[in-house]
Amino acid sequence: MRIHLPEVVVLTGASSGLGKHLANVLLDDGCVVVGVDVVPTPEELDGRDTFRSVSGSVDSATTWDAVKATLDELPGRSIGLASVAATLVQGSAAEISAAEWRRAFDVNVIGPGLAIKHLQPEMTRRGGGPMVFVGSVDATYGEEGLVAYCASKGALRQVVRASALDFGRSGIRCTMVSPGPMTTEMFYKHLNSSPDPEALLATRVARQPLGAITSPEDVANVVAFLLSDQAKGVSGVDVIVDGGLTSGYEFRNIPMDAGSEPV
Repeated sequence: MRIHLPEVVVLTGASSGLGKHLANVLLDDGCVVVGVDVVPTPEELDGRDTFRSVSGSVDSATTWDAVKATLDELPGRSIGLASVAATLVQGSAAEISAAEWRRAFDVNVIGPGLAIKHLQPEMTRRGGGPMVFVGSVDATYGEEGLVAYCASKGALRQVVRASALDFGRSGIRCTMVSPGPMTTEMFYKHLNSSPDPEALLATRVARQPLGAITSPEDVANVVAFLLSDQAKGVSGVDVIVDGGLTSGYEFRNIPMDAGSEPV
């Protein structure tokens, strides 16, 4: 099955990690990608004819004005949004500052909210379209030392659900994709900062039911599907892409004897 994507996709966080992988997927499929990021565009994207770069933070209205100006140069084409940009604030509630709380919510919640605010009118004028937001399994499950990140991703999910209701009758679909651990630069940075990277990697792989850490390509493909016309019946949902990690508890280490008496 060949999927049919919007002609133009606004992609935040396009310069690294999942965003960069997704940009290549979309470009290879013929989309014009308007990449938004605070870091410079990598050469592999900058050299592609259908990539447009907007420099700025997603929590700034000025950035979205620049995105709108870029879209005005592409009149009449269908538009989609892939909101990938995020920031990771580490620490417990006893450790992080008020400024760090605000930064987590500015980028992870207000940024996507501003994307909706600035893109929804233009998308509606062009007949609607898909908005896909990248969350995290931490929107549902807690993780030690990441309280602000967990809280912000939980808030983002509610932004997605409410917006699916607010704008559905305008032809706009809002969905969320929640990855678990991914083999991006951030994963390897965390891995290599441990005393024994090989042991940590083995532990992480062993807890994955599918036997591997999820790749950014796997997540990017799910995002691309939700951006496509083939997912036009899907809105307001959170699709978890974690290789089965959060599907249940791990009981394999407990020996079970069917003939044992109850205790």
